[in-house]
Amino acid sequence: VAIRQKGQITKTILAISDLKQLIEEKKFIEGDSEENVAAWGESIEENIALADEKVKQLNEYIQRLKADKRQKESALENENKRLLDEENYARQQAFEKHERDKQLAFEQELYKQAP
Repeated sequence: VAIRQKGQITKTILAISDLKQLIEEKKFIEGDSEENVAAWGESIEENIALADEKVKQLNEYIQRLKADKRQKESALENENKRLLDEENYARQQAFEKHERDKQLAFEQELYKQAP
């Protein structure tokens, strides 16, 4: 959502800049003074600068969201690996116990059969 909002705000800023230029040209054509056109343009530029700052803040927010997402994904991956390692260790231990039990049973059987 934030990325989409950023794109919409950026498009709006560009459209406002384009309209500002067109209106300034029209004001000059209609004979408005350079001072009046400049004063009018300054107020628009202030609003554009404010919008640019908001876009910058939105970019920073998006970057924090992405970093948080990467961190959570990494933590989840590490947890899954840890659980898998624990499961593999438990299986290995069970297998080794089974092999020891088989060996012990075999040795006990040999002992019983010894003269």
